[in-house]
Amino acid sequence: MGQLASRQELINQELSNPAARDWLCVSLALRDATRALAASMHTWIARVHRRIKRAVPGFETCSYNCSQKFSDVSQWCATCLAWQREISCLCENHYAGRVVWSRFRSQDWPDNPYEVARVFIPRAHRFYYKSNEFHEDIRYALCFLENCTAVEVPQDLIQKSWVLRNSFKRRGRMRAKKRDMQHALSVLIHLLQLPQISEHEAVLPVLQKLRSLQTAKDESSCTIL
Repeated sequence: MGQLASRQELINQELSNPAARDWLCVSLALRDATRALAASMHTWIARVHRRIKRAVPGFETCSYNCSQKFSDVSQWCATCLAWQREISCLCENHYAGRVVWSRFRSQDWPDNPYEVARVFIPRAHRFYYKSNEFHEDIRYALCFLENCTAVEVPQDLIQKSWVLRNSFKRRGRMRAKKRDMQHALSVLIHLLQLPQISEHEAVLPVLQKLRSLQTAKDESSCTIL
């Protein structure tokens, strides 16, 4: 009981500091926004996969996993080559030339939407719907938005989201200024309220929370998250 009481006293002491409260608010807002954005991205990943599948003729299943066997794309089988071309068409111009195809399993593209999504997410290991990283770190969703043309998001908004993510992930002291908190909330709200993202049912409740926090006068209102 003594340890629990001491821990609670420490928490209360930290939360009595406005800068600590503001940092906590941003952290919780970023957490919830990341989860909502991930839910939206799962829908978009499925859409992209269906779109490509409709565009690609019904070739035979690849038995070579061409992307990892042949460095020359011209040597790929008809199935892998067709998928590679469609995926390339969805890459943003700044990213298309940076794709390292040997990192991916082209053999799996026709059946696995997430193997297609990995092309747009550099350095991502194989991930699936319940991947903790995908739901806990916004960088996965930001990479997909930044490098894939399927979802129209202003690049400057994506860059602001990166700055927000990196500044709070790397911050040593758990403190934030009031203006930093307000700026963070503004960026997250602008990102989530985009029509292509806010259409997902998981996004609206988080948007409402962030807007309530942004306009709240009571500094302890971060507990609503």
